[in-house]
Parts: sequence; C-alpha cells; structure tokens
Amino acid sequence: MLVLWGVGSWMVLGHLSDPHQLTLPAPGDEPRRSLVLRTLGSLVMVGVSATVALWGIVNIAEELSAPEFLVGFFLASVGTSLPELVFDVTALRRGETAMAVGDLMGACFIDATLSVAIGPLFFPTALTLSEVRPAIWWAAAADGARHPADVTHQPA
Repeated sequence: MLVLWGVGSWMVLGHLSDPHQLTLPAPGDEPRRSLVLRTLGSLVMVGVSATVALWGIVNIAEELSAPEFLVGFFLASVGTSLPELVFDVTALRRGETAMAVGDLMGACFIDATLSVAIGPLFFPTALTLSEVRPAIWWAAAADGARHPADVTHQPA
C-alpha cells in the first residue's frame, strides 16, 4: 500500500505546473506563543467535537436498535469526509492544487492505516459472531437498498 501511495503521489505531483504553490507567511509575522495557543485550542475543540459526535452516533444507534458499528460506519464516515471535501474545494478555488492533492492523498492514507488501527491498539475489543452477525445483515440490507435487484429484466 505504501508503494502504491508513493507511486501515485509521484505521478500526480510530477505533473503540477508549480510545485511551490503554497506560500507561507514570513517567520516572525505572528508570535510563536499565539500560534501554539491557537493550535492547542483547535486540537481541544476537535477532541470535544469528536466526543459529542460519538455520543450522538451511539444515541442514534440505540434509538434505531441498530448495531453501533453499522451506524458509526456510515455516520462517522460522513462526519470525517465532509471537512476534507470542504477543505479540498476551498483549496482548489484558491488555486492551491498541491494542498488539495496532498490533503486528499494524506487523508486516504491515514484513514486506511492509522484510523483503523488506533482504536484496537489502545482499546482491544474481542468480538463474537453474535455481535458481528447483525452488522453483516444491516450492511447487506443497506447495500440492497442502494442496489436493488432488477427482477423485471428479461434476457434477450
């Protein structure tokens, strides 16, 4: 996966007209203390927002009597994808193609590796078939709702 990511990055970034599109402010324009406090404040807000979103997703799963895994699978993915989409559209509108491509590739890489591994790494959970089976049925039902079988098709 890492090799494919590297080859894809090279292919995309190799075709950029200006690889130095992003211009950063000159050092000293803003005091370092202010930058550190803004960064820490932003990280705290992200943590609080994630916690509130988690509570909401769990409550929705309980209200629907659906497995938390399945509801989280769909709702959490929308919650993490929309900010990426807004960021990329904004970057493209401003002409920051390299920033958009870097975010797109970086987000996919992190979602496929770190995001999947971090939970079980810190909070290992054993799953039984009786816990997984309802999630499989819900996923199959959701897929069937997206792609209903065409029962009226007659072969020629």
